[in-house]
Amino acid sequence: MSAEEHDEAAVADARDGSPASSRTRPLIYVLTAAAMLGVGFASGRVVARLRAHAPAAPVSGRDGEATLAAMLGALKGAAAPAGADGRAGMPTAVVPPAAGSDMGGLSVGVVEPGMANLGDLAPTFRLSGPAPATTVDLADYAGKAVLLNFWATWCVPCRHEMPYLQALHEAHAEAGDLAVVAVDVDEPAELVAPYLAELGLTFPVGLDVDGQVADTYRIGTYPTTYLLGRDGRIMSIKRGAYGSPYELEQAASLMLRP
Repeated sequence: MSAEEHDEAAVADARDGSPASSRTRPLIYVLTAAAMLGVGFASGRVVARLRAHAPAAPVSGRDGEATLAAMLGALKGAAAPAGADGRAGMPTAVVPPAAGSDMGGLSVGVVEPGMANLGDLAPTFRLSGPAPATTVDLADYAGKAVLLNFWATWCVPCRHEMPYLQALHEAHAEAGDLAVVAVDVDEPAELVAPYLAELGLTFPVGLDVDGQVADTYRIGTYPTTYLLGRDGRIMSIKRGAYGSPYELEQAASLMLRP
């Protein structure tokens, strides 16, 4: 190859990328995407754990130092290498698990007494409603299947599935065999009431203004829906919105099966 031809080839490589670069570039993209996905997943697990255990009120002084130390410890645990049980930095669940415990590792993969666990009785709660002098008490629905939906007014997917929830509520209102119960998280009645009126929603809604019920149910995604059987136990959980009325019909069939 002449010097002129060599220069022309170099220019072409610089403009279009050499064959070697073309072969390695897709690999770099794949590795970068995998790393970003891994970091995002790990961060979500840490945030869920910190939110579930963070103190409800601001702290200061020695309490603040203790809280900071606990948070740093949780972050260190999330980044720790996997132990003998294969769980990276996570507390070890009781082995073997007790009957009815969270075999599926609900939300963060750890069975926590007093919190929502698959197969266990759903934690009870009593919340004020958006209308004055109204309340929503989960105990009032004993003996019924309950679709328990956690949502917020700012959540676009929540808004998308609301008509489906309303249709399910109306379909079972007369029979009374299934109840749709919604819990709005961290928002006041002044914000929630107009939203319900705008969409024509009539199913019961409780206001979890301090997020304590959401913490008990380990909510990290909106919307999140729990399916409760007629015995009050948690049958299933869905993170994300229902995409069609058919999906909700399938959920209802699951909850109402003999």
